[in-house]
Amino acid sequence: MVARNSIFGENEQMPSKEQSVREAQKEYFLRKSEERIQSLKEKGVDDVAISKDPQVKRYKAKIKQINAALQRIDQLRRQTETLQQRKEQKRAEKEAARAAEIAGEIKKKEKKKAEEEPPPAKGKKKAPAAGKAPGQAKAPAKKK
Repeated sequence: MVARNSIFGENEQMPSKEQSVREAQKEYFLRKSEERIQSLKEKGVDDVAISKDPQVKRYKAKIKQINAALQRIDQLRRQTETLQQRKEQKRAEKEAARAAEIAGEIKKKEKKKAEEEPPPAKGKKKAPAAGKAPGQAKAPAKKK
């Protein structure tokens, strides 16, 4: 028996966030909208009144919401794919760097750089000001 952590099943995602479910919902509301329009036309209602019918408006609004949700699902799917590609690329770069380090190529280059460049000085000493002797202190200020 497989233990599941979610009430939604194995894919750990709410069904309403799946593209197939949203497409089925869209088909359902399209069919309902068409049925309502057909029934109103059979009753002899004109097109202006049909477009103002509350149920038809409700169905069209639902279809619009579902289209927006489908676009969002597609955008998230594309974003996830690009992020996975970036992760795989970084992982491949790290593995290549590690393989090069194991081969010793990087270590040799770092050792050569360290031998060529002396360590930087921690602080620079200021040169004495012009006209003053190196050990001469300032004269104390006069008080009035």
